[in-house]
Amino acid sequence: MSVFRVADFVATMALKSDGRDCGGEHLEDIAPLAFDSVNTRRKNSRTVADALLDNSWLRDLGPELSVEGWAQCIRLWDEIELVDRDASRPDRFTWPGSIKGAYSAKDTYRMLCLGQEEFSMYKPIWHSFAPPKCKFFVWLALRYRLWTSDRRHRHGLQDRSAACYWCLQDEDNLDHVLMRCPYARQVWFGCITAAGLNIVEPNRDSSLESWWSSARDLVRRRDRNSFDTLVILIAWQIWKQRNARVFGNTNLQFSTAQMLIHIKEEFGLWRLAKRGEEYQFARE
Repeated sequence: MSVFRVADFVATMALKSDGRDCGGEHLEDIAPLAFDSVNTRRKNSRTVADALLDNSWLRDLGPELSVEGWAQCIRLWDEIELVDRDASRPDRFTWPGSIKGAYSAKDTYRMLCLGQEEFSMYKPIWHSFAPPKCKFFVWLALRYRLWTSDRRHRHGLQDRSAACYWCLQDEDNLDHVLMRCPYARQVWFGCITAAGLNIVEPNRDSSLESWWSSARDLVRRRDRNSFDTLVILIAWQIWKQRNARVFGNTNLQFSTAQMLIHIKEEFGLWRLAKRGEEYQFARE
């Protein structure tokens, strides 16, 4: 029985750079001069089975192959001989992203993300009991993917970046809108005070991710889920207030005092919704 990797099955061409039949190495890495000497049309028409039949891959090599190239071919020959091939038994497919060789989306995602920096705020976002649309909103905010004026200007969607729609002092950018504007800081201060949290509210140099990450370390572990949800709610409501001013919806524009009342009521509804889900799961 022969053992083929799925990556090899997809690209079943002899002497092709994405084939890895020989000890996990690319054929191009084992014999680069031999690989370059093969005609492109031949590379694209040859299958692995045809190339290995009676070692016919040797006849595909170009006539001008150097001595070093033939030395590489000898090594390639030795590597091919080490491959377990038995034409009498059916092939078996393995997935290189898994130790057991079985495909799974989890192992594939882990393989694709190997070596990349982990997003540190994924637990505070996705483990909170905020509605999914609000979780997605704050994830975009932490990635600076919300369409503030400065981002629209960078993408050529408007001639210049507009000033803040509250204070008219600084640029309408994400950090200013959510954390640094006097209106936003008053809302944060009021909510933190009302919740009885012993943490410092955002200042004129704060960003959402840095402040949130440092502030939650000062919160008791058992209360962090609620704190993360409150942060998402405050940021969500501030963003909605900003949009109400951008689009001139005067009926939706709240003062700081009105915002504190509205956030308190909304947080209570989110908590009730969470309890309702827990009760439903308990019944099932």
